[in-house]
Amino acid sequence: MCNHTRLIYLGAQKAYEGYNYYFKCLECGAVLVKLSSGRIFKIGGGGAELKEASAAPIMG
Repeated sequence: MCNHTRLIYLGAQKAYEGYNYYFKCLECGAVLVKLSSGRIFKIGGGGAELKEASAAPIMG
C-alpha cells in the first residue's frame, strides 16, 4: 500500500452521489481515489489491481 504523503491533486469526477477525488503519489506513482462514500482506493501503475488504501495521506 502507498502510505506516502507527497501527493498531487489530479481532479474530481462527478459520481452518483457527490464527487470522487483523484490524487497521484509523487514517490511511487500510484493513483489514490477517494470516493464520495469516504472509501479510498489505490490503483497501482502496473495494471488493473484495485486495493483499499489507508486514508492517512489524504486525510492528513
